[in-house]
Parts: sequence; structure tokens; C-alpha cells
Amino acid sequence: WIASQPWCDGNIGMTGESYYGYTQWAVASLNHPNLKCIVPGIISTDRYGVCIYNNNAFCMNTMGVWAYEMNARKMNNPLKLNPWHLPLISMDDDAGVKCEYYRNWIKHPSRDSYWEPINICQKHDQIKIPVYHWGGWYDVYVAGTISGWIGVKENSDSAEARKNQWLLIAPIDHEITPMETHRIGKIDIGKEAWTYDRIQRFFDYWLKGMDNGFGKTPRVEIFTIGDNKWRYEDEWPLARTKYTSYYFHSKGHANTLDGDGLLDRRKPGDSLADNYVYDPNDPVTISLETGMWSMAKELKDRVSVEKRKDVLVYTMPKLKKELEITGPINVTLFAASSATDTDFTATLVDVFPDGYAHMIQEGIVRARYRNSDSEASLIEPGKIYEYTIDLRATSYVVKQGHRIRVEISSSNFNRWDRNPNTGNEFGMDDKVIKATQTIYHDKKHPSHITLPIIPR
Repeated sequence: WIASQPWCDGNIGMTGESYYGYTQWAVASLNHPNLKCIVPGIISTDRYGVCIYNNNAFCMNTMGVWAYEMNARKMNNPLKLNPWHLPLISMDDDAGVKCEYYRNWIKHPSRDSYWEPINICQKHDQIKIPVYHWGGWYDVYVAGTISGWIGVKENSDSAEARKNQWLLIAPIDHEITPMETHRIGKIDIGKEAWTYDRIQRFFDYWLKGMDNGFGKTPRVEIFTIGDNKWRYEDEWPLARTKYTSYYFHSKGHANTLDGDGLLDRRKPGDSLADNYVYDPNDPVTISLETGMWSMAKELKDRVSVEKRKDVLVYTMPKLKKELEITGPINVTLFAASSATDTDFTATLVDVFPDGYAHMIQEGIVRARYRNSDSEASLIEPGKIYEYTIDLRATSYVVKQGHRIRVEISSSNFNRWDRNPNTGNEFGMDDKVIKATQTIYHDKKHPSHITLPIIPR
């Protein structure tokens, strides 16, 4: 319709954020001849694995609430939702508005055929136009922004499209609050957090044919928090990255920030394991007090979390010189549980000289999906399993005199739902049980975090 209008020259572009980013992907995969380029912001082509579930844990704070809000011509009041309600399948009904697609999401915690029609990540080969992918380090969809760029760049059927994919990651959250506050938590990042001028240059080049040099710009542009500077790169992850393992150590008492947990590059020898009890009725609730869409604005000092006995804390000595962390982050965890299913969480923290604990990134793994997001397999109580916890990515400089810390626990409510530890069908439990968790960090079970260090 637009292409047929007298005011249209036949060159159409699309732009927009969040849901309006997703609609661009949906249209782009249809290959309309007049759609010349798109600029999807803070969104993912993987609706299942980034937006609605993360490692098979349900994203309650964001998409769980969003599903309820949007299930009407007039937005439903999210304050009516009780995040503590069990079973999870009827949380909508408890709030007074039955939401069919919310219930369908709960009924499909695995990556199965239900998700195929809406997962554009399965159609990266069909994207044949230039795309400007942009997102934020503190956006809940940052992993999807990056994977979308990689997916089209590597899989598009069009050689020209593979060459013309740009990636930009800004120091923003989903609501782009640092554009106004100039802050992430207590960190002042300056006034260069975000500008829409970049999008204008992209459209001028691809829609108007203006020779503004955009086509020659490097394909990756990132903002490094701490340096508070934008910089261009030729690839992602960066070729010069030194992936470095930092191992967990303790004498068996890493519970709380006053425990004996250490983090360093020494491989562990004989070492006592750490233990804690995860009670779904008393989970870590820092995200319950935080609007995750506005994460950068609402980040809180994590000291309150680190005083809990169900949180293990492993901390480095003070840095003698600054350390740049730019790239994907993951934790390798060797753990056992008294339950047949449970969760493990990890948080990477920058500890300031005054003790302020700033979250850099965080992640979760659901035990029954430790091997596959499409097939569940319960665990054997007491048996040691190896887990990988994806902490997404960052570009962040930890300053001299600061300390790097890793928190290990089993809940982050309500960013993600509480695992009831029962091993029953997901979303159907109205009761929960406690689980005793054991974290190993010895010679045979070297639990550690892998950081992407950039030489400086």
C-alpha cells in the first residue's frame, strides 16, 4: 500500500523499538521488493529463548507482566498481579483477567513447535536487506540483539546482505533511561549514551542514496562503560580477546560477603565445597524491587543480597590496574542438589572502594534443561553436574582499586520465576520444597567464571 502511494519513491525503510522492532523482522523475512532496509532496536529474533524464557526460566518481571497488560484493547493494570501466586499457570486468573497466550507460554517452557511461527531466528537466511541492529548492555534483550546480527551476517542467502549488517550496543536499558539520567546505577556515563542521528545516517545512505560514508563505517560500534567512550570494532566478539578463567575458592564458608570466598586465576586443588539452602518461599528478591525494563535507572546496591546465607560470594583482591571486560561472559559451575530440579544463578559484580556492589551482568540455568532447551531431563539428587550459566555480554572497565565479585545462588525473583524444586510439570505446582545446594570448586570440579579480557 505504501509503495503504491504517489508520495512514495518506492524505497521503504522501517524503524522502531521493542515490539516495533519485532514487527520489522517479521516483515523483512517476507522479502517485499520495496523494503530496502530496517533498524530494529532493543529486540530479539528469538522470541522464545531471549524474550520469554532465558535458559528455560520464565521472564516474569518483563514478559510475564507484559502478557497480562496487553491482553485487552485497554492496558490491564499490572498492579493486580501477585507475583507470588501459585500455581504460575493461573496467575492471570488470580488477577481477574484470563490471558490465553500467557497460559500458552507457561504450557510451553521448552523450545518446541509452538514457538516456530514467531521465532524469526529460524529465518535469518531469508533476511536479504541491510539491517542496523541496536541494543543496550542493560537491555533484557541484549543477547538477542547480538545473536540477530550474527545470525543474519552468517546465514543470509544474500552475500550483499551478509556484508551489510551493522551492530550497535549502547549503555542503555530497554526504556533508554540513561539518555535522560546519564547514569547506570551510581555510575555517571556522561551525555553520549544514545542518539538517533546514527539511524538517520543509515536511512540517508540506504533510502536516499546520500554519499555520507555510512557504508564504509566498521560493522560494530560499542560503548565501553568506565571509559565512557564509543568505539568502532571490526567484529564481535573481538579478535584480540583473551578469555581468562577466574576460579572459585573457599574453605567451605563462602556464604555472604563476610564469608571466605575468593576469586582468582589459581586453579583449585583440594578444597571444601560450599553449601546453602534454597527456599522458594524466601528467594532473592532484588529484581522484585526493580523494573527490569528500566534496569539502568533502578539498579540497586547488591550488598543486601550478599548478606544472605543462600548467596555464595567469591571476590578478587583489589585490582592494581584497570581491567577491561568486553565480550560474552559465562560461568562453569559444578553443583549438586537435594532436589530433582532446581536453578542456579550467577551475577558478575563490580565492588567499589566504598563497598557499593554494582551488577555488571547476570544469568540463570534451570537444571532439568542443562543439556538442551528443547528436552528436559531431571537430575539425580546428590549427583554432581556441570552447568554453564550464560551471563550475556558487556563492555565494561573495572577501575583500579575496585574488586571483581561473583555471586552464586538459586533465585533471582521475579526477573525469573521461582523454581519450586519439585521436578513436576512446569507452572502447575502450588507447593514448593527447599533444596540443599552444594557448589564444588576442587581439582576435579574447577568452578569458575570466564571473562573476555581486552589487553590495554
